[in-house]
Amino acid sequence: RAQQLGAKPQAQVRTRNALELLQNNRDQFRVYTAAYDMGEYVCRDLGFNVSVVSHNTAGETSASDTEEAVQALLHQGIDILVFAGGDGTARNVFNAMMQCDEKMRVPVIGIPAGCKIHSAVYAVTPQHAGELLSQIIRGRALSLQEALVMDIDEDAFRHDVVKARRYGYLNVPAENQYMQGMKEGGVTTE
Repeated sequence: RAQQLGAKPQAQVRTRNALELLQNNRDQFRVYTAAYDMGEYVCRDLGFNVSVVSHNTAGETSASDTEEAVQALLHQGIDILVFAGGDGTARNVFNAMMQCDEKMRVPVIGIPAGCKIHSAVYAVTPQHAGELLSQIIRGRALSLQEALVMDIDEDAFRHDVVKARRYGYLNVPAENQYMQGMKEGGVTTE
C-alpha cells in the first residue's frame, strides 16, 4: 500500500549503508544470500565473498520468497542472519525459523528499512547494524536476548488506531546501544 501511495523501497539503500561498514573485514567472512535484490546484488557490488543459496525470481518478491530464503540460509549453517525490511519481513523471518529445528535458529539483526518498525529485532539504524556486525566479525563476544516480533493491524492503522500484535521471539544481540527496544501501540498501565 505504501508503494501505491508513492513510497520508494529502501531495503537496498539501507542494506548498503549497513554493509559498507564491513568492507575492511570482507576477507574474514563469507556471505550466504538470496538472489538478485534479496541480497546478491548489494553484496557482490560491495566485493564480498558471496554464495547464492536461494533463487527467487527477479523483481518484486513475496513473503514466501523471504521464508524460503531464510530456510535455505539456515541449512547452510550460518552464524547470524541479517535481513532488511519492516515488521512484515520480521514476521516472515520468524515464521521460517519456527519451521526449522531449534538447533538451526541463529541470532538475527534486522536492518530497518520498512515503513513501520515495532519489532525489537532491528538495529536502531542501518549504520548501527553495520557497526555491530563489524564488531562481531572482529571477534566480539555476544550475549543474546529474546526480542519481540510484532506487527500492527494495517486496517486499524488506516483508521488512526495503532494495534500491535505479538507474533513471537527471535534471539538478537543483547546490545541496547545498537538494537531497538519494543514499541507499544497503546498505553500500558500497572
